[in-house]
Amino acid sequence: MQTLSRRELMGYFLGILAVVMFAGSLPFTRLALVGYSPWFITFGRAVIATIISVTFIIILKRPIPYAHFLPLVGAGLMLGVGFPSLMAIALQTVPSAHGGVVLGILPLMTAVFAAIIDGDRPSPLFWFCAITGGLLVALYAVRDTGFSVTSGDVGLFGACICASIGYVISGRLSRHMTGWEVISWSLILISPISIIGAI
Repeated sequence: MQTLSRRELMGYFLGILAVVMFAGSLPFTRLALVGYSPWFITFGRAVIATIISVTFIIILKRPIPYAHFLPLVGAGLMLGVGFPSLMAIALQTVPSAHGGVVLGILPLMTAVFAAIIDGDRPSPLFWFCAITGGLLVALYAVRDTGFSVTSGDVGLFGACICASIGYVISGRLSRHMTGWEVISWSLILISPISIIGAI
């Protein structure tokens, strides 16, 4: 039996931690909606994350990535504005557990958008599995509402699209810089929108 290196174990630990933290985003957003608007939650969290990002960029003296300005802005708009705002708006009308089911389609949609944006030619089996998986998640998500699609479902689906596109753009950018720099610069570049929105 092959033993994992310390670096691999750290990778698994950070991956599990990220999944757990992401899983908490829906119930905590739903909880925040008790006292705040969806827009303040969206922009307020972006401002807090931007402050942390600026701190690390300055401390570690990372160069400004001029060559990747537009993709970074695109990733920032998708992940820092589109995803959280649509998710927060949707959670005004659907429970967070329902949102978790709908967002279960996110990895699948990311794979589909990666294939489309990168110009890959996946096999017919890939597309069959993608469509079948998407339909199964959709059917499971609407079974409690008498198989009717609510505005919350539409919002969550839009959030999935934003996140998927943002992840694909970020993945492409991570070929040129580390992952934490990608999200940090994305947040910094959209910070004027975040600050104005939070105010």
